[in-house]
Amino acid sequence: LGFFFVSRLKCLCLHLISATKGNVTMSMLSSVGNDTHVWVSEGKTWAEAQSFCREYYTDLASVRSRTELQQILRITNGSAVWIGLYRNRLWSDQSNSTFTYWRPEVQFAPSEPDNGVYTYEQYGNQHCTAVHYLGYWTDEDCLSSFPFICYTKMCYVFTITRAYKCVFMLTK
Repeated sequence: LGFFFVSRLKCLCLHLISATKGNVTMSMLSSVGNDTHVWVSEGKTWAEAQSFCREYYTDLASVRSRTELQQILRITNGSAVWIGLYRNRLWSDQSNSTFTYWRPEVQFAPSEPDNGVYTYEQYGNQHCTAVHYLGYWTDEDCLSSFPFICYTKMCYVFTITRAYKCVFMLTK
């Protein structure tokens, strides 16, 4: 599955092969409710990822359920990705969610979020959230570079002679 977007309409088309914009490869995730998640494989800082998502989609993804988290894990194959959680409680799209999946304490590593208190070079500078292997969340230095997950509202799609075309979105 893949997608392309038309101009700045922020319209996502389904059932196409993955697309590239410049040197950025993007793939489509299955949808949850009215949201469609998009994985961008190019590494960016958290702020750069947020800007990219806001320019081409809606925002960095808010993870509101285990179902959404599992869908993110399916397409990322366990690689670390930015999500929209900042400073442990603030979602970049201003949504409210009580769902969390912080990494528990494991041998030689404290539970998350730890704000980097156990690493000298990052002490107190971990304010952005990444999803890692097995879906656990960790707080990271926002200047670190990771691929990321954007979300957008669903578009209605219809087929015209083996080509796919987007219809303007009715919301946002």
